[in-house]
Amino acid sequence: MATLQVQTLPRFQFRVSTALVCFGLIFLPWSAYFFDRPNFLNDKGFAAATFNFVVYHFSAAVLFFGFVVAFGSLFWFAYKRHWRAVFQFFLEMVVCVGAVILLPTY
Repeated sequence: MATLQVQTLPRFQFRVSTALVCFGLIFLPWSAYFFDRPNFLNDKGFAAATFNFVVYHFSAAVLFFGFVVAFGSLFWFAYKRHWRAVFQFFLEMVVCVGAVILLPTY
């Protein structure tokens, strides 16, 4: 008697692009000026410089790289016909674009 084996794939998998998007979204409220800087960083020092670099420069770059990785992975998984993964990468790209829209430009 043959047994039926049904493989169920998880609907959401934590991938590299997901990690990059999540890291960029952690600092989004500060980089979009929704939250003020912490008061202990008002003096100029190493901690203030590190906070400024990570929040205002690195988080936007990480969002960009997350978009690029999701864009490339979208085409790769579409070629492999893994449609659930394609949908996840498409949503990650939408989140990246929405987050970058909130960032101020100078």
